[in-house]
Amino acid sequence: MSESRSGEKNYMYGKRGAECPNFGIKHTPEQRKAHSKARKKWNKDNPEALLGEKNPNFGNKWTDEQKEEASKRAIERLSDPTNHPMWGKHQTPESRKKISNSNKGKIPWNKGIKMSPEAVENNRQAQLKYQREQNL
Repeated sequence: MSESRSGEKNYMYGKRGAECPNFGIKHTPEQRKAHSKARKKWNKDNPEALLGEKNPNFGNKWTDEQKEEASKRAIERLSDPTNHPMWGKHQTPESRKKISNSNKGKIPWNKGIKMSPEAVENNRQAQLKYQREQNL
């Protein structure tokens, strides 16, 4: 991309969601196949592309500091619920069924883990507070 159209000079800079011209457009399976084929050809024709093992970050592991910083940024970004990608959206019945089927037979991560007495009391207090607020 030329310098004259990069960053803030790009007409798409900062546009998200409904502001984007392709918002809501779904590609047909034929279009997706054609895009995939074109991308594979581009990768083959451009051996200098930084893909896979050629990418300087390939195989790098994040340090604990990097993980902490990324976590802080994500929390900050998502602290406003309207910034979440699923804000205002709902799972379709089909996707809910897919998720349900994929979780069948899996053991929950917290199965068999006992809550501490402090955690039980904290949950109890929070539930009582919520119920009092609902009855007001």
